[in-house]
Amino acid sequence: MSLDNLRDYMIQVLGGLFPRHPVQLSSLVAGLDKLQECGRQHVFLYRMATDRREESLAQLRDEAFIRRRIEGCDAADCLNSNRFIWDTEKPELAAVRHNQEHLLLQWVETRTWMKKTETQVDPKTGKKVDVSIPQNERACTFFHIDLRTGRSELLIQALHENPNQSLRREVEIYRQLVTQTLGLDPCLPVTLEPVIRMLLIDRTPDIRRWIVVLASGGWLDGHDAPGPDAEQLKSGEFAGLELHYDWHSPDAAKNKVRVRLFARTDHFDVHSPCRPKDHRALLAEIRGYGEDEESILDPDLRAVAERDPSLYLVMHKLDLHFSRSQGIERCSIIAHSFGTYLVAAAIEIYGLSFDKIILCGSIVRRDFPWSRFLHEGRVRKVFNDCGRDDLWVKLVVWCVKDSGASGVFKFMDDHRRLLQHVHSEWGHSDFFYLHNYNKRWIPFLKGEKPQEIESDAKPGK
Repeated sequence: MSLDNLRDYMIQVLGGLFPRHPVQLSSLVAGLDKLQECGRQHVFLYRMATDRREESLAQLRDEAFIRRRIEGCDAADCLNSNRFIWDTEKPELAAVRHNQEHLLLQWVETRTWMKKTETQVDPKTGKKVDVSIPQNERACTFFHIDLRTGRSELLIQALHENPNQSLRREVEIYRQLVTQTLGLDPCLPVTLEPVIRMLLIDRTPDIRRWIVVLASGGWLDGHDAPGPDAEQLKSGEFAGLELHYDWHSPDAAKNKVRVRLFARTDHFDVHSPCRPKDHRALLAEIRGYGEDEESILDPDLRAVAERDPSLYLVMHKLDLHFSRSQGIERCSIIAHSFGTYLVAAAIEIYGLSFDKIILCGSIVRRDFPWSRFLHEGRVRKVFNDCGRDDLWVKLVVWCVKDSGASGVFKFMDDHRRLLQHVHSEWGHSDFFYLHNYNKRWIPFLKGEKPQEIESDAKPGK
């Protein structure tokens, strides 16, 4: 049957012209949504923090708890059922499937993207310009958590090339929805850099393209599986950035799925629909590599990074290993200027946790959700040291996307464990002198209250 004939047949069935096929639109849409669980999607793998895992999982296994949570979202009718939603301006909870082992949340949203229709010549400039028209689509996003292990994944239906909303923004929205719906945040990202490393080192067949950064700081990329003459890959002196390959089903080699792994954002794209069985196997295989501590802390990689810190993409993993080996649960950090931006990204995007944080000359955006991370225990205390005369912080908001003048005007958050002080005459680098260390920073790191500086005047160097 051709697609046109199939479309006409479905219209007739849904219109009631064939009583022996009592198909309803809601039933058809529910079936299509079920297929989308294993369709083209962006996948983000997560795990749950170990310090609160058992307590949180016990809550999530309780059906009464789940019912109360979704009633608070005005979606009580979708527990172990589907709520028919066709068009909605913002994501709405459409289904919640719950038992003692698994929990699945499904949202529906109407997304807009720009479809290129033609290229025209601008009569004023004489240059060619693309003409695009907005298109709407109904899209599904799923969040699944294994209530036995705390492992979870966010499955976002694949975006078109020119979406009105970026993938990063979609992730932010749905992570917030997960937290609001469940009353907790079970999302610590699984790192994908070791997955790319292991697949390249093992010379996985059917590799389409790969990109790595070398210990020397250079880049290397190629198509197809790297040959044995790629000495840098052979010795393991690299960090994986991106990998495109065909994954084959364990029980049916002809069933293959196109996959693209991205280390920068710790997510992968599934480019072709697959069977539910294959979908579970693919996610389990990638997660296995990503959670394998031996692959993250590969001895060769560790030795290279110790010789050359320019291998920045894996240093945070090595720091984690060092902390564990020394019996340190988590470290504290002092960050200045662009370093504050990196620390905030490490917490928000990569799921790192810290004991105490001192920020000075901060360019982190002012609405950064410190209360959320402090409440979750991802950070225990924050001290934001500000300078009113910090010209660079005032200027950076015009140059760096997603930055903010929090080092001058403080954060908008008002959590009791977020300490903030503004020095009326200090500039961008006036924080670095012994009196400030001894009277304020060191006491803060030791869990004591920072002392007041005698004068806000610029310190003598």
